Amino acid sequence: MAWRSPLVALTSGQRKALMHGVRENDDVPPDRLPLARHLAETVAGQRILIVINLGILLIWTGQLIASPSWWRLGLVVLNGAVTAVSAPWILRNERRARRFLADHPAPGDDTSGA
Repeated sequence: MAWRSPLVALTSGQRKALMHGVRENDDVPPDRLPLARHLAETVAGQRILIVINLGILLIWTGQLIASPSWWRLGLVVLNGAVTAVSAPWILRNERRARRFLADHPAPGDDTSGA
């Protein structure tokens, strides 16, 4: 799915600039708005990463309980730290992306109810 994304055609600098526009809710040039909306929709759907990280943490915790060892304990601690650090970051980016989508509706979207 990632290879079919229109964002693949952009350079790294262009993707960073687009991400900055989505995160900071900056003005995005009108010709880049569809790409920025696509990026924001992608970022807004990444909450599942938290669930996946928690699932992996649960699996490693089960392995640690079933067969205790130092390296399993290390993996549980490392995965727990990664999850604890990444979850707020993912949620913050999701809020920013949803705000960008609300402030920049797609052409033809009529949310006024008229």
